[in-house]
Amino acid sequence: AVVNEINAESGKRWQRMVPIGLADDLTDADGETVFSYAQAMKRAGDPDGLRAQRAAAAGLTVAIAIARYIENQKAEKGKTAAHDAKLRLDKHVSPELGAQMVASLTLTQLQDWRNKLIKGADAVTQSTANRIMGNLKAALNRAFEDDSNAIPSDKAWKALKTFKAAGTSRKHHFSEAGASRLIDSARQIDPHFGDLVEAGAWTGARYGDLTVCDVHHFDAKRSSLNVPSGKTGGRNIVLSDEAVLFFKRISKGRKGTEPLLVRADGKRWGKSQQARRMKKALKAAELDTKATFYALRHTYVSRAIEN
Repeated sequence: AVVNEINAESGKRWQRMVPIGLADDLTDADGETVFSYAQAMKRAGDPDGLRAQRAAAAGLTVAIAIARYIENQKAEKGKTAAHDAKLRLDKHVSPELGAQMVASLTLTQLQDWRNKLIKGADAVTQSTANRIMGNLKAALNRAFEDDSNAIPSDKAWKALKTFKAAGTSRKHHFSEAGASRLIDSARQIDPHFGDLVEAGAWTGARYGDLTVCDVHHFDAKRSSLNVPSGKTGGRNIVLSDEAVLFFKRISKGRKGTEPLLVRADGKRWGKSQQARRMKKALKAAELDTKATFYALRHTYVSRAIEN
């Protein structure tokens, strides 16, 4: 069959010969891979069906589309952005959708996958789910824009909606007693994680702010912690007397260039390595397991206002 195609960027048109399938000379027709004359004529008049058939034959799976997208991200946005996207997609997309043909994805299938993201033991927040969907859509859009993939339509993922309430502020915060229970629970899970949680409670700093601090960023004489970089840039945090004692304890006898807060192996905490531990600590402390490390920031601000 002859298929007319258009390059989305240049606007150039061309014709491509596309095999429909086998004739029913030696076996019965099934309308899928073996065709009678009437079935072949019908398929020849269905260009979208032919493109989907060719895309399936090319074996363009979601996993392949993701791999190509990651390589493109490395070139356009750098290794860090590509690595972050790869972690999300490998963990939350590939296990369930990786083997699926891009051309055969349906809206229902994508909606079922999206809804599972916010359920179960490995559930993520709606905001995180939206970021994962954004990465997946970008990968699928890139595959769709490549004419050689012959993907007939992008309707399935274009119609996939993100969670509307995800942009609202996180309301969780703990009472003073609740924060103490959380720190104790975190310390029982991992003493080094307990230090991290306690540091969050004393400073109100974000997880990412704390993980970039080295020992020399703590100034005991000035009762301050200098956060060198973070979501809102670098800043100084004035510490209470109790907080100064805490930071003195964890920094005692250590080099100024060492990470201020470390994991059990002595290395700096990495991106999102607090998430699972936090859920375990919240459950053990009998607190809302939907809360995140960020709730310590709300707790700190609430306590400051009360004082």
